[in-house]
Amino acid sequence: MLPSLTLDDFETTFADRHLIHGVVEKWSREKPTAIALIDADRDKRTDWSTFDRITTAISQELLRAGFQKGERFATVLPLTSEHVFLEYACFKIGVIFVPLDMRLGPAELIRSLEAVD
Repeated sequence: MLPSLTLDDFETTFADRHLIHGVVEKWSREKPTAIALIDADRDKRTDWSTFDRITTAISQELLRAGFQKGERFATVLPLTSEHVFLEYACFKIGVIFVPLDMRLGPAELIRSLEAVD
């Protein structure tokens, strides 16, 4: 049976996790050395503190590059740790992350980009 939660629970108990990047910040504070991400293909593990530090650094670079809240950032990348970091960096600054499938052809990519605009 699932627990019953109220709006008050959401506003108090889960206040630090309203936004997805808030989860990273929460666990970075509470369990900095616990494993946050496992890249099985490269046998690489990233702890919460490192995850937060990397995503913060990337988000700062995105801001320096001129990205603003509400703008879109499209990628055509394999699913690697770095891709996940980029995604969460976008979340931190309110940039809309648009991951596109690497198997799409040129016409499909253009159609997809037009759809998110």
